[in-house]
Formats: sequence, structure tokens, C-alpha cells
Amino acid sequence: MALDVVMYHVGNLSIEASTLIFDPYKLAATGLPGKYCYVVGNPGYEQEDFQDMNQVTRRGSNWRNLISNGEDKSIEFSDGRHNCVAVHKPGAPWRGGYVYMLHASICRDDTAAVRAEDIAYALGSLQIRQYDPVGNLRKAGE
Repeated sequence: MALDVVMYHVGNLSIEASTLIFDPYKLAATGLPGKYCYVVGNPGYEQEDFQDMNQVTRRGSNWRNLISNGEDKSIEFSDGRHNCVAVHKPGAPWRGGYVYMLHASICRDDTAAVRAEDIAYALGSLQIRQYDPVGNLRKAGE
């Protein structure tokens, strides 16, 4: 398991993202991951959870428009004069959970609202890989 955290700017967006991830195919000295190794989901992830998700969301106010599609959730909020969206997004299903769980806050550097294409662009700029070139015996897709 690994927890990766990034904070960066891309275009007119400011992003803070964290991903809890594991590679189900990584072979280590102790062998393959156990059958109960996965990232646990949280279908009850609500506004209170988003408010404590990261540094940006802890400063947030004016929480509104929680959208839920199973584990895939988002909510709008403000960080000062900036409009933002927080995202809770699972990776591929694996056994009783997921391969990864992504949490991200995406804020516009101007005062415009965050659009769907802003979210897609920000999440697309994150490169989540399940292949570890040091620990795997084969390349991804083989």
C-alpha cells in the first residue's frame, strides 16, 4: 500500500490530490498481496468527510451540491473567492474493495465556477499507475 499526495497548478487550476493505492500484482519478498488486501471504500462518504479531506477543503466554506453515483462523489465549495470541487473517486474494483481511492480538491485560480471539463482535465493530469517496475515480474498488460 502507498499513499501519494500532490499539490500543483495546471492551467488555471490548483489541485491537491491524495491517492491510497496498492498494486495487486506486485511480487515482494513476502509473496503476493493477501486475498484481503484492497483499499476499502466508503459508500457513506458525505459532506463532513469532504470538509476534512485535505488542506484546501479544511479552509472551505459554502458547501453545496453533493453529487453521488455509488462511491463516485463530488461536492462544490468555496476557498476564499475561489470556486472549488472536491472529488472522492474509486479505482478499479478488487475483491472486496478497490485498487485505489482518489481524493482531490480542484479550484479555479479565477472566480469562475469549476466546470466538468476542468475536473476531467485535472484528474486526467494525475497519473495513477499500478505497475511497479522494480517489484513486478512482467510489464502492465502482459
